[in-house]
Amino acid sequence: MFSSAITHPHDRGARARLGARDHRALRPREVTCVGLSSRAMRARWLLVLSLSVLVACGDDDTAPSDAGFDASDVGRACDDDSDCDDGLFCTGVDRCVDQVCTTAPACQADETCSEDDDECAPSCSLDPDVDGDGAQRTECGGDDCDDEDPRRFPGGVEICDADGVDEDCDPATYGARDVDREGLDDMRCRNEIGGEITSRGEDCDDARRSVQPGSPEVCNGLDDDCDGAIDENVSVAGFADLDVDGHGDPAAPMRACPGTRRFALEGDDCDDTNRMRHAAMPELCDTVDNDCDTRVDEATVEVRWYPDTDGDGFGVPGGSTLSCTPVAGASIVPLDCAGDDPTRHPAAAEVCNGVDDDCNGLADFALGTNDWEDDDEDGFADAACGASIEEPDCDDGDPQVNPRAGERCGNDGDDDCDGMVDDGCAALPDGGVRMDGGPPDAGWCGADVASDPDNCGECGLRCRARPYADVTCEDARCGITCDADRADCNRIETDGCETPIVDDARNCGGCGVACAADQACVGRVCVRGAFRSSGEDGAFDPEADVVLDPGVYDFTTIRVRPGVTVRVRGTGVLDLRATGDVIVEGAIDASGGAGGFGASGNATTATNGGGGATGHAVAAASGRCAPGGGGGMGAAGADASPTSECGLGGAAGGGAGGYQGVSGGGGGGPAGGGGGSGSVSTNGGAGGGPGGGAAGTTAAWPGQGGGLALGAPYAGGSGGTGGVCGGGGGGSIGADAAADLAVATTFRPGSGGGGGGWGFFSGSLLAGSGGGGGGGGAVRIASATRIEIREGGAVRADGGRGGNQNAFQCGGGGGSGGVVYLASPALVLRGTVSAGAGPAGAGGGGNPAGAPGGAGGLGRVRISVNPATCEITGTVRPTTAMLCEPSGAVPGRAYVARYPD
Repeated sequence: MFSSAITHPHDRGARARLGARDHRALRPREVTCVGLSSRAMRARWLLVLSLSVLVACGDDDTAPSDAGFDASDVGRACDDDSDCDDGLFCTGVDRCVDQVCTTAPACQADETCSEDDDECAPSCSLDPDVDGDGAQRTECGGDDCDDEDPRRFPGGVEICDADGVDEDCDPATYGARDVDREGLDDMRCRNEIGGEITSRGEDCDDARRSVQPGSPEVCNGLDDDCDGAIDENVSVAGFADLDVDGHGDPAAPMRACPGTRRFALEGDDCDDTNRMRHAAMPELCDTVDNDCDTRVDEATVEVRWYPDTDGDGFGVPGGSTLSCTPVAGASIVPLDCAGDDPTRHPAAAEVCNGVDDDCNGLADFALGTNDWEDDDEDGFADAACGASIEEPDCDDGDPQVNPRAGERCGNDGDDDCDGMVDDGCAALPDGGVRMDGGPPDAGWCGADVASDPDNCGECGLRCRARPYADVTCEDARCGITCDADRADCNRIETDGCETPIVDDARNCGGCGVACAADQACVGRVCVRGAFRSSGEDGAFDPEADVVLDPGVYDFTTIRVRPGVTVRVRGTGVLDLRATGDVIVEGAIDASGGAGGFGASGNATTATNGGGGATGHAVAAASGRCAPGGGGGMGAAGADASPTSECGLGGAAGGGAGGYQGVSGGGGGGPAGGGGGSGSVSTNGGAGGGPGGGAAGTTAAWPGQGGGLALGAPYAGGSGGTGGVCGGGGGGSIGADAAADLAVATTFRPGSGGGGGGWGFFSGSLLAGSGGGGGGGGAVRIASATRIEIREGGAVRADGGRGGNQNAFQCGGGGGSGGVVYLASPALVLRGTVSAGAGPAGAGGGGNPAGAPGGAGGLGRVRISVNPATCEITGTVRPTTAMLCEPSGAVPGRAYVARYPD
């Protein structure tokens, strides 16, 4: 804190004089030198005699010399002042008045005249201590280095002031101040004598502990090492980003620090005046080329729009609306920190007002090198911001000094910025604190200033809170104690304990403790990771929908952006692995396809309900037989056999619905649903696999559900009985998978539902029946660091819905859920993870009415994670028993294990 306060503990109150006296300026006093008129000539000699006893008037050193003139010449005739001047100061002021020489005393009666210095000084016998500070001036044998300034005397208390005053008359000492408590004094604390700095502190930024000589230079807009240069050799190449959408103009390269406002590392913005246009932007329904590919409204997607009530172009988190077309009063960028203030948003210019105008979390208008609008982070703008500030901070380097602070008594400072020092402290001892509005002694703290964080070092000096840490006070210095799962690895005080050490493979258990490439950090210990990635496939970050072939992928990082869907081709499993983070904001979807609707009119092999595929459909939409696709059309029961793909419904797809004279096909997979039959049809196709459901017959029309003996929740439901046909049975994961909820031996897709049966009525050729839904696929996602499924993101392996039916005919069975396996030391799940059952297809109306199919059985979810670094607030289907805590095998629940198990 800089202060101009006067410190004089020896003040005698005798004759304190503030400021220097220039006695030369007092010489032309007309009232002291009185001339004689011509009418007084008769009293001339009497006047000469009376004046001769006075001390002669002094003269300016530059006046012409008249060595021959002395006091005896007073009253002598003259023409001008030079006739009277004797060239001496102490003889008085000699002048020619009315052609007569006169003189007046140079000094007052209680002063001593110095001819050498041409000045008058108080007589040592009368007052050897002019400024009353208790120390005598050197002319009187004392040691006061400035007897006209009561702040300066030997033994005076040095104060860190902007004027560099040497209060203790020792040029080698200065008033020390160390607000950031790193052991170095503020550079602005100094002694300055005659324009020369004789001593000073070393810390060029006493508001930031990380800034001091010898600190490494960090790209942050500060002179971290106090060498006078900012961000030397640490800035990075990028591009100007005027619309603040995170994407820069390729025609405007520049260098800055990552995170700098209006600066981007990617130069892929085709319109830097519109934040709705850049290469990573999803294509919206707005007749604009949003993704900068020169095409308009191709492959449009729905995105989330956030409320923008103040109309500044930025929304506030929460209350979003999903839409492809722009929503009035909304924005897709939820980064507004002040939803009711249109002047504050990420694209706003920072103003010197103590407020975070550009929503970067800081009030950081730059006043100069290492000098920002609110350096001490006390919420009050620096007085240097100007007269527009209602409550300026008179010391922006000390968070305990501001217009709302209490006055700390006895520290010779203006703590509450009211222009007065220690005001209202008369009733308090030194070190107390007077708070405005209370009684005179209301602020006395009475604390142990050596250990109290609220009164650390002196009463009222509160240690500032830091992220992920508790503040401490040890030996009257503020410090921090990191949370158990954090460490302060970068030694930057303002961000507290920024580094996680429980699950960070680069800082496992402590700063800089790195795990090997094939290890993960779990509970501060490096362990061999589960489903490790080699990283040879690089980073996976598709900008549009993509279909992957089944198999294992070794990525470095995985990011699925909002609006992007990743699917798997056919019925194989999808195994995605990463050495780094996995972030899902779009969807990874291996769900079974829905069964086709039965066609109306004269049904043929091309118009019955096709079976749903598992994964991305390869077969024709008609449901014709094809390897790896849907179940195809149903075969007559008599023709169904274990080798007939059409009869069994494909590898894991749903059986096709029945049509003219043909019954429903059976669902594929380890326990597919049976196909339905009808009043004039042959038997349906049996469900695939050892747990497949029995086919409907001409005597018992409904197809049975797959895995029927398992019961809920894993068995598929049997189809219903209609007026002329039976519905298809639902698929199941099978008995062996239901006994392997840990997914140790049965990582595979689920089963498809059976197709609905077909029946003849009233001599007409009626509609075809609904196809069975495809079984859910198998997806594993493994990360050596972290999986984050954000709000709106999803990983799915749901069973497909059975096909609905038109009038009189029957619906297909739903496919069973598949399996989703997540393995990572850390998990944040705020979106959806699902291996749910496929709903049954509805039967057609009419008289006689059709019948619905059976619903599919539930699938499986396994999560391997460290519970200490796990957060589940989204949807998990089947649900977890105890969220992130290991639960083992519980039927109908997700299996949760401790990573890397």
